[in-house]
Amino acid sequence: MPIQVDFIGRSVELCAHSKHDHCQGNFGKFQKAFQDDGLTRKIGLLHILITTKLDECNTVEEYVNWIVNTALKLLTVGLQVSDEWTGAILLAGLPRKYEPMIMSIESSGIRVTGDSIKAKLLQDITSVKSELP
Repeated sequence: MPIQVDFIGRSVELCAHSKHDHCQGNFGKFQKAFQDDGLTRKIGLLHILITTKLDECNTVEEYVNWIVNTALKLLTVGLQVSDEWTGAILLAGLPRKYEPMIMSIESSGIRVTGDSIKAKLLQDITSVKSELP
């Protein structure tokens, strides 16, 4: 027997028992009804993406994951952040002490992508850790 669920003005018909054939696809209906892809969500994610700084994160790994995951969340709400932009945003959130690394990337001719900058940041952290006594 279907149940009518009303939550924050969004109504979805669900079934009490998922075994019934007529209940197939109800999860999709539920998910669609509660999917947050409005302007407020997009602006919120963009704000997170462009204001996140490495200094605000506990680790480089956390910083990289935060930026990459936010870019992926934007994709799910219909805004695609290109791989080049993801890399540029990763670089933009770095403190001044990373300027030599940024200059070396620029002079090397390496294509700036999310993956290339992520790898460079994590590689630098790994090499610093290995140099510690």
